[in-house]
Amino acid sequence: MFKKILVVLASVMILTACGSKDSSKSSSSGSSSAGATSSASESSAVDKTPTVTASPAELTANLSKDIEFTSEMMMVAEEEIGSFIEIDPSIQASLYVVNGGSSDTLAVFRLDDESKKDGLRTAIEGYMANLKENAEYGNPEELPKLEHALVMDYGNYIVWCIAPDALKAKEAINKAFSVQQ
Repeated sequence: MFKKILVVLASVMILTACGSKDSSKSSSSGSSSAGATSSASESSAVDKTPTVTASPAELTANLSKDIEFTSEMMMVAEEEIGSFIEIDPSIQASLYVVNGGSSDTLAVFRLDDESKKDGLRTAIEGYMANLKENAEYGNPEELPKLEHALVMDYGNYIVWCIAPDALKAKEAINKAFSVQQ
């Protein structure tokens, strides 16, 4: 467990030192209404196949501007995503994290084969379990965000978001995928 934390921290430090920050900024007003959702972990399957053709990188760049996060989001270089979450190399992915002690996360995955969804969801759940374990001991104020994390299916896309206000994040994500609320 401790090694995994060190790897993540080292990756964030390396990415920051290399200037891999995304130029867009997301800020938060500091308020949290993550309790607005009713389930422990928000997981939604949307029946409609989205008409979205944007890449995961385009979607995360836009969503990082539309969703309020604890502090500035940092884009993880595509070749470094595997340092954070183990996924099939054929899955297109874009991942943003917060540089610091927050668990805020935004990721969009585009799968070429729906049979890979279960493996991806398992990887996300494993990463989330590590985040929760770390938060319990070191940063318990992050637990409400983690309890209301979003993992949502949109056809061949999966969106994963940990944000202070899960309800507003869900609205922004649905809007990006042209899904009616």
